Amino acid sequence: MIMNGRDGSLEGVNVRANLIWCQLRDGRTLPVTAPDPRSVETLSVSLASNGLRRSFALTKPETLRTLLTRKYWPLLLETATRKLAYDEPAMSAHAGARFWQGVVSALLVLGVAAAFATRPGIASTALHVAMSTFFFSCVLLRLLAVLTFRAPATAPLKRMDPRTRPDYSVLVCLYKESAVVPDLIASLKTIEWPRSRLQILLVCEDDDVDTIDALARQELPPCFEIVRVPPAQPRTKPKALNYAMMFARGQFITLYDAEDRPHPRQLEEAWQTFLQSDESVGCLQAPLVKANTSRNALTALFHLEYAGLFGGLMPWLARVGSPIMLGGTSNHFRGLM
Repeated sequence: MIMNGRDGSLEGVNVRANLIWCQLRDGRTLPVTAPDPRSVETLSVSLASNGLRRSFALTKPETLRTLLTRKYWPLLLETATRKLAYDEPAMSAHAGARFWQGVVSALLVLGVAAAFATRPGIASTALHVAMSTFFFSCVLLRLLAVLTFRAPATAPLKRMDPRTRPDYSVLVCLYKESAVVPDLIASLKTIEWPRSRLQILLVCEDDDVDTIDALARQELPPCFEIVRVPPAQPRTKPKALNYAMMFARGQFITLYDAEDRPHPRQLEEAWQTFLQSDESVGCLQAPLVKANTSRNALTALFHLEYAGLFGGLMPWLARVGSPIMLGGTSNHFRGLM
């Protein structure tokens, strides 16, 4: 039985904690720890400095996290689904549209309906002009990117001391993805990053039995962890990521999808790019490349669209200081701890 956090709130609760107080089955209350392998030799010194000159119990990190999750999962789920609404209500869609937004939307719909009912010819012409202008603006934006195209400057990666690398957390959301699990795990195992500083969180819905079973059949190294998200609405990727983020320990974090096959040195390149950038750069978007370009005409066109988007338009938007569209995967973040 966990003795920490008895106030029923998340204050003071850390699901990444490596030391908690528990009441064992024999009735004793002891500190239970899952020490970091890099700091086993300093464990006794740390406990002594905190006044813990008594016996303590050792367990595996996944066991400790399972205990914490079982006790605090309602609070963790509440944080994942409502924390933004509590902290920044203006940035959350939890409350729906505001009154003025509803009024403006209603007036706009009524105005368009009245225009088509009374002056269908004029209304159709105005709608055609508006849609054509929007489409032409999109084309013009891409033409500007083509006319000012610059080949990306590529520099060889520096050789860095492995001891200087920070902890890096990789979050991969899976839902009904049992068919691609073997290829995904094989690809993630090729990531070149010190294993003691790499954390790969495989985020699954708790009732997605097929995907979890498929992961259980894989030989997962110690840096792989399965995060089981309690089933609750909304069943969305953002909610699952919010939940998993509370288990991430990395100073740098990246997101992948189940169908992604990241380049083995992508983490290295992202980290070195962050080192060479100022603090205003909080996120990097890796280019996405389609793998089945020669399958048929549709996949070839899909490849051309991605090549133009990530190789031309988005670099141009970044150069002119405009907002860019994140791909929803292969995003690298820093400063989240």
